[in-house]
Amino acid sequence: MFKKLLYVCVVFVMFAFFESGILDVFKINQALGQVVYTPVTMLSIDADGNQVSDSSWVAPGSISNVGRYVLFGSFSPDFVVGDTGTGNDYFLKDLLTGSITLVSSNSNGDIGNARSISGHLSGDSRYVLFGSEATNLVIGDTNSVTDVFLKDLETGSTTLVSTYYNGAISSQASYAEDMTDDGRYAIFISRSALTGEPDDLYFDLYRKDLFNGAIDLVSTSSSGVFPFGEAQNSTITNDGRYVVFEINHAGTAYYHLYL
Repeated sequence: MFKKLLYVCVVFVMFAFFESGILDVFKINQALGQVVYTPVTMLSIDADGNQVSDSSWVAPGSISNVGRYVLFGSFSPDFVVGDTGTGNDYFLKDLLTGSITLVSSNSNGDIGNARSISGHLSGDSRYVLFGSEATNLVIGDTNSVTDVFLKDLETGSTTLVSTYYNGAISSQASYAEDMTDDGRYAIFISRSALTGEPDDLYFDLYRKDLFNGAIDLVSTSSSGVFPFGEAQNSTITNDGRYVVFEINHAGTAYYHLYL
């Protein structure tokens, strides 16, 4: 029911002080049924094979199902021409060709003017869901908070995901959580009450159908009761039907899991 891989490429971050004193991204390969480690390969290098000047990182949901593409973030301005070093940016690396594509850009290809965070790559490697503080990724972004965006790597288009049910941009911060392999459903948390529900003053979890724009509130009970806490650390099944998420209940140090 959950995401399955026929081939697994493990991507991880290491503090490679012996190399550079900064965080770098590496990979190892594993065959299912047995663990077969191949030599570690550094991924956070530019298209010419040169090590870059600042830290890079990966997050869950950062590699395509066949292990060809890896999504990673970096402080370094060395990966693409025209990166002015305004903050964290996201890039897609083709492990077969070595090519690197800027992800955190608007539909015209202009790099975001502020940092981008919490990126997730769809299993088919076409879409990237990410959060950003940038104001130039879509027209009319004037809320001065982190928003969630979808990048279509096939067409180059960048669209706003964190909107109210009527399509208006959210007024408070939102953060990307996960997406289905085909890029149809995205889940994210937002401080705004996006479906018109009473504002419970916490980050709530939403599922958005990126094909038709429909948005649903996820982090409530079957009867619609709010859990009085922050939703976070969620994942969605590939058919978009089930979501597992965590709630940090207000006033306690406890976290509980829900489906």
